[in-house]
Amino acid sequence: MMNLEAIYLDVSELAPPEPMQTIISNLPLLSEQHYLQIKHSRKPVPLLAILDEQGFNWQFLSDDKREHWLWIWLAKCPLKPEQLSIPLCAKHLSPKHLSQNTCQTQQNKGN
Repeated sequence: MMNLEAIYLDVSELAPPEPMQTIISNLPLLSEQHYLQIKHSRKPVPLLAILDEQGFNWQFLSDDKREHWLWIWLAKCPLKPEQLSIPLCAKHLSPKHLSQNTCQTQQNKGN
C-alpha cells in the first residue's frame, strides 16, 4: 500500500472568506501521495459544493465539542476514508461518537 502524507491546515481562527481562500489555494498541492487535513471552525458548506463540482473526494467530521475536521484528496488517489490521519486531539471523533449528520464523505470517480 502506498504511503500517503497529510498536508495540515488550521483555518479555525480565520475570518470568512479566508478559510475558503486558504483551502482553495492549497488544492494544487494535492497529489496521489498527499491529501489535505484541515481544522475548521464550522462546516464549510459552500466549499463542499465547490469540491463536488471539481471532482475532489472529501470527508467532514464534527462533534458536539465544536471540533470540525475536513480531509480532501484527489479522486484518483488510492486513499480510503478509513486511512485518514485523525489528530490525537480529535480521536474522540470515532464513528460511535458521531451522528449521521456530523460525518459526511463524498467520493468521486477518478479520471
